[in-house]
Amino acid sequence: MPDTSQVSLFVQCIHRAHAFFSRTDYKPIPSHVEITAIWLMQQARKNQNRIPDGLVTNSQTGFPDDYLDAILETASSEGPYLAALLERDEEAWDKMADLISNRVHSYVWRYFGSTPSRGDMTEEDIVQECNVDFGTWIAAYPYDCKLEAWITQCISYKVLGIRGSADCKRAMRQVSIDASDDPDGSSLVESLTDDGAMRAFSQVELRMMLHLALRRLPPLQRQAIISILKGENVEECSRRLGKSANSIYKLRERARKSLRQYLESQ
Repeated sequence: MPDTSQVSLFVQCIHRAHAFFSRTDYKPIPSHVEITAIWLMQQARKNQNRIPDGLVTNSQTGFPDDYLDAILETASSEGPYLAALLERDEEAWDKMADLISNRVHSYVWRYFGSTPSRGDMTEEDIVQECNVDFGTWIAAYPYDCKLEAWITQCISYKVLGIRGSADCKRAMRQVSIDASDDPDGSSLVESLTDDGAMRAFSQVELRMMLHLALRRLPPLQRQAIISILKGENVEECSRRLGKSANSIYKLRERARKSLRQYLESQ
């Protein structure tokens, strides 16, 4: 766990705040830098269990400069949207309401296979529960991902929790490309997305989008990608599909290109 020494972390946050403001046209007075650093220090300590692996950490605090920079950049880009929501701006709330409704619909279909089966609960009831919980989700926002990605993840956990308490007799029906019980596809997610995309979307959202995107592919391209998830090499896939190795390479490349385009358009 990172060493959250007040002095060392505050000094680091002061440096990151200065670096952040130097990349903008805003010329802060010293008190603005200090206030920003204090907020960043508090947010970083809340987020210490969310630090991605592989980042170079500060030897005194254990917090990576890159992660602190990401928090500041996200706070800057998402701040106006968040402020509009907190001020009950109608346009911002309409946008968020649409997101909540659409995500609930997607996750209800994903986790229940059709409609909820907890008493008389409907999809609209889940939407209302999400609206009730929205304030709590906003308060817990970590500022290290886009706000909509954070809310999407919260909705996913909410719907999954409802499903877990619903005593459903049906098995959970994942949006799965091969009808298996493994919805992960992490290796393919990593190969199709860059760091920017990973910052923009939560892993949960990426996986859901990936599975939906795969269902849009032509059958042979879809099978070629499935073979990657199953760990098949080109020769094994070639034998299974009755295609040449060169054809498999081309099918995989065309499928990857289509998936990247789909993810980038979302």
